[in-house]
Amino acid sequence: MLLMTTIRTLVNRKSVRYLANSMVCAAVSNIIMIGGDWIGISYAILVGIAWFITGTLAYFLHVNITFRAIGRFPKYLQFLAGAAVGIPYSLFLFFIFEYFLNLPMFISSPIVTVIMFIYNYANARLAIPWNSKKEI
Repeated sequence: MLLMTTIRTLVNRKSVRYLANSMVCAAVSNIIMIGGDWIGISYAILVGIAWFITGTLAYFLHVNITFRAIGRFPKYLQFLAGAAVGIPYSLFLFFIFEYFLNLPMFISSPIVTVIMFIYNYANARLAIPWNSKKEI
């Protein structure tokens, strides 16, 4: 009984829901980056593919699960635009890790994911209000 109460309390916290949804997006992003690298696709192209797929997934997960709000197309575009601003940061980080430090993608991608988590958190806070009564 105490365990179920604790789980219910955690699920009702936005920060826990944000982290859980972000972990799903991070896993998808890493699958795209590592899998794409494995078949020989350039990391620059992979960043663009990962941006669109995980950005779209993140918006819908955060609107429907994290913030429990009503999504709106203009806010979706704002969210993707904010994520797009992070693309040069991602490209720069991959350049550093892969070319200067000579790390393989299966090591570089998780490191970049952790660094970009901080940026993406700030982007989500700007694009999606924390008050679930607002339409977004």
